[in-house]
Amino acid sequence: MQLRIIKLTVLFLAIVTTASSQKQPSTYPGSVFKYPNQKNTLLSMDSYEKVKSFYADEVGPPRTEEGNPSSGYFAFFLYQKSLPDDLGVSVSSGRGRSNVIGDIFSRLKGFEVQGIITNNQLIEIERKYRYLRNCYFVYIEDEKGVLTSEDRLIFRKYENTTGLGWSEPENQNEIMQQIEALMSAGRISEGMELAQKMKDDIEKGIELRSSNEAVKMWTNCLDEISAKAYRTMIIISM
Repeated sequence: MQLRIIKLTVLFLAIVTTASSQKQPSTYPGSVFKYPNQKNTLLSMDSYEKVKSFYADEVGPPRTEEGNPSSGYFAFFLYQKSLPDDLGVSVSSGRGRSNVIGDIFSRLKGFEVQGIITNNQLIEIERKYRYLRNCYFVYIEDEKGVLTSEDRLIFRKYENTTGLGWSEPENQNEIMQQIEALMSAGRISEGMELAQKMKDDIEKGIELRSSNEAVKMWTNCLDEISAKAYRTMIIISM
């Protein structure tokens, strides 16, 4: 019995020593948090290969790796054996899912139908920016305190410029409630100004949406989104 206790003690000490000696993953240089309160998910503008090389230098080759240009890439670096899941670092690229880019391409497709741009011009724009569909974006709070991806926030800003933002039922209800509240409070002139602003924005948007300026506006939007796009995501599970 005493011998068994000694063996168990030795085994326990060996496990503790091994666990304590496990190398902890480093935070990738220059990376940022994807979510403000989730510090294990990081984004980097560096390439998948560069990020992968960083962790390979730290802990050795990835335990698993998969992917191709169409589906994106994934690698897992093992730092510690554990149950039920091993602990380490996951690196992925080309697996983001931005719906915003498709929304913008749909707007541009409408300009092709109107004859404002040619099909060749549309194809050229899509070829240049389609990679953004699979990029990653930081989430920050919008004006209502809701966590929203930066590509979506940028899209909303440009959408409001076209006046289309007012066509959303949610936005219409909100602005009408604001107008009614101002009127009820006796602030009639402010309520009228807000209603007039909505009307003016819609009219300006209609004019903008029927000109080549709208095409420039949406390509500017894509450029702005591109500046906020991250190529690689890093998840540290320790």
